Amino acid sequence: MRWREVYPGIDVVWHGAKGRLEYDLVVAPGADPSAVEIAIEGADDVAVDAAGDLVLACGASYVVHRRPVVYQETDAGR
Repeated sequence: MRWREVYPGIDVVWHGAKGRLEYDLVVAPGADPSAVEIAIEGADDVAVDAAGDLVLACGASYVVHRRPVVYQETDAGR
């Protein structure tokens, strides 16, 4: 599923990987990636672990957002 223009020139693409819901931010040439902001609501605690992942404590459970991976796709590949 692709949400277009969530920010000017930036789409969000949702997909599943290894039983997890993941998303990619697709930044068009010339778009400003600093426009991206993510708000966290309802977490009891928010931390970054040693691997660089964002860990949200929600009661006795945790939600983990894996650290970002940045790449550029060209005709030669990533």
